[in-house]
Amino acid sequence: MKNKFRFIGIIALVAVIGFGMAGCDDGSGGGNNDPKTIVITGIPAEITNINDFGLLRRGSGMLSAAGSGEVSSGSVTIALIGGSVWNPEPWTGNGNFIIEFSTPGPRYWYYTGGRTFAELGATGSFTYDPIPEYNIRSATSTIPWNQFQEWIRP
Repeated sequence: MKNKFRFIGIIALVAVIGFGMAGCDDGSGGGNNDPKTIVITGIPAEITNINDFGLLRRGSGMLSAAGSGEVSSGSVTIALIGGSVWNPEPWTGNGNFIIEFSTPGPRYWYYTGGRTFAELGATGSFTYDPIPEYNIRSATSTIPWNQFQEWIRP
């Protein structure tokens, strides 16, 4: 009888862990699986292009999606591309990502949630550690320009 209860307990534990893992988002899917677009608004007039836009994974720094766009009337719409260099396709992922891009110059920008790099504790050599992630779930994510900061290399 004691072994029977132990066996039932193990099955229950496995079921709880299995259902818990099934409910987790690994950033590769789940949620809205439509192609994703980023819209950046309130861009200053001197910024004409957004180049090398990328969504990066924390830890690995691996590029999950990329894009670029020309600024018009203070905003840009970037259709995110995934897949491979040989087989690019609209990106449909979801999750939390570090956002980075460049503008002519080149100048390098990062999503910081409107905080300065000093407020985030980022000084000296560049590291992704203090940079916050942006949560992408819906087909279109609109982010105001003031949520990005330029990284000026020391």
